[in-house]
Amino acid sequence: MARAKKIMEATTDPLDAMLARLQLSGIRDQLDSLLDEAAREPVGA
Repeated sequence: MARAKKIMEATTDPLDAMLARLQLSGIRDQLDSLLDEAAREPVGA
């Protein structure tokens, strides 16, 4: 699980920058909780 968290953290830096550039602050503010929720959901659900 630590590996998945490390990969998600590395991925969120550029994503955070893109969301800021696109002025999608609502998604940017909720990104951590959205990623946590997605990690808990089974694939294909």
